[in-house]
Amino acid sequence: MFTIFNRYTDNKTLKNQVNSSTNIFGVIVFFSVISFLVMSVSRLGLSFWQMDRVANAQGWNDILIQGLRVDFASLCWFLVLQRLAAWYLQENI
Repeated sequence: MFTIFNRYTDNKTLKNQVNSSTNIFGVIVFFSVISFLVMSVSRLGLSFWQMDRVANAQGWNDILIQGLRVDFASLCWFLVLQRLAAWYLQENI
């Protein structure tokens, strides 16, 4: 019990925990930005590939706006599942 208390009161350990949390947050932000860009670029590429059909349906606004919405929702689902898996594994290990 005292080792647990000492672990949280040790200044270096606390700094390491804060730094690791900051690094993890940076990795998550980096992954989110890269994923968002990849999904957006792939949607734009497919839209340009079918440019005639999209133009005939007057769907450019719908593809761009609704695509951003779906990209954001997909990314949130992925991050929530990832966080739940990390929490579950942390509790069981």
